[in-house]
This record gives sequence, C-alpha cells and structure tokens, in this order.
Amino acid sequence: MRNRPKVRSAWIYYKLRLNRMTGAEIGRKLGVSTSLVCQVIRGEWPNPRVRRAVAEALGLPYKKVWREEDRGH
Repeated sequence: MRNRPKVRSAWIYYKLRLNRMTGAEIGRKLGVSTSLVCQVIRGEWPNPRVRRAVAEALGLPYKKVWREEDRGH
C-alpha cells in the first residue's frame, strides 16, 4: 500500500514520455515551476489545476489519472 504513489507517479511519467510531454512543458504552459508539477505527480501536493493539466497531457480523464484515494490530501 505504501508504494502506491510511487507506482502511480512512475506510470504517469511513463505515459507522459509516450505522449512526448514533460513536466517542464506542463509547467511552462501553466506558468508554474517544473518542481511543482513533479510534486503533484509524486502525490506530494494536491494541486487541482496541475492535476487537470497532467490528465490533459496524458489524454485521459482526470478520475483515471487521479483516483479517489489521492484526493484526500
């Protein structure tokens, strides 16, 4: 259970690479730091705006990327 965020973030980074997208590109698009995007992907910071942008970059619905258990931050 404890490594679930690591598995999720690895999956997100993998899918971003498949889509030829990076956290830096998402950050530039939103006007936020790459660090913030990475923190959100790793589950350290529940920023809804960044989460939406990541889901869009993946071409997936928000709920598929950010499951319910991740929203309780």
